[in-house]
Amino acid sequence: MKNIYLIYGEEYFLIKEKIKAIINQYHSDNNLISKYDLTETPLSKVLEDAAMPSFFNPMKVIVCNQATFLTSNDKTQDDSDIKQLLRYSSNPIDSTILIISLIGKLDERKKIVKTLKKEAQVFQYQKLNQKDLMIKVKDIFTQAGYQINNDNIYYLLTRTGSDLTIINNECQKLMTYKIDTKKIESDDIKELVPKYLDDTIFNLIDAVINKDQNQIFTIYQQLLTKGEEPIKIVVLLANQIRLIYQVKTLIMEGHREIDIATQLAVHPYRVKLAWEKSRNYNDKILIDYLNKLADLDIGIKTGKIDKNIGLEMFFLKL
Repeated sequence: MKNIYLIYGEEYFLIKEKIKAIINQYHSDNNLISKYDLTETPLSKVLEDAAMPSFFNPMKVIVCNQATFLTSNDKTQDDSDIKQLLRYSSNPIDSTILIISLIGKLDERKKIVKTLKKEAQVFQYQKLNQKDLMIKVKDIFTQAGYQINNDNIYYLLTRTGSDLTIINNECQKLMTYKIDTKKIESDDIKELVPKYLDDTIFNLIDAVINKDQNQIFTIYQQLLTKGEEPIKIVVLLANQIRLIYQVKTLIMEGHREIDIATQLAVHPYRVKLAWEKSRNYNDKILIDYLNKLADLDIGIKTGKIDKNIGLEMFFLKL
């Protein structure tokens, strides 16, 4: 049995879910789990902990988050500590479960990455497409004993977007609301789940592209007043910019709007809006903003960037 787990990718919610499942597998009390932030803690300290016997559980579980030393151009860990992890990987402690997680991409060229992919149990979680999102939402409800049909799952996703953390929060809210009947109807979704803000987000994108600070902060304050969280706004901005870029690329390749909607598994109305907007946007600018929003999203979710200040600084630096 491999006692080392490497869990990485872009889908924060699924990474957290997998870590929780591994912890539960070994029947460990969450209060007894050792957790480390690898941007702040040296690997030598983690491995020292791994070597110490546990007096509470037959299996010790150590969770190491933010393993950014596995990415390119990162020096959060000394070379000597990485060499120590390389040695540990080849001969791990039998009574210790070591979980290493990263929100982002691995640098496949690094020796430590190649070694971990060989010696550890590896799980990668990328963003889900709409078909897989529908399956995931179905699972969330059915595993809790609730009923919801596919039409209502699709309706829910049109109002939440594709961020699984947001989707899960809305699912939990709906289940609490319908705890008596355990059946989710379209009226429940309409009443409880805030409408997906396609039009407003497109307006915000216009202001971002035009670097219109007054308009940006006017729309941003409107969204905050409506109860939208900065992290959700980051996700919505990134999703819409990505959609605009994808639609523009496919249209230029000669695809029809209806075919693009099918290929991207999104509603035709969203494709129509994206195509109308894409004519005004430069490809390089779209890619640049996507990269910056991805970094901001990861920074907020890993606690390295304050959610309010981070998004406002993104706007101010345009």
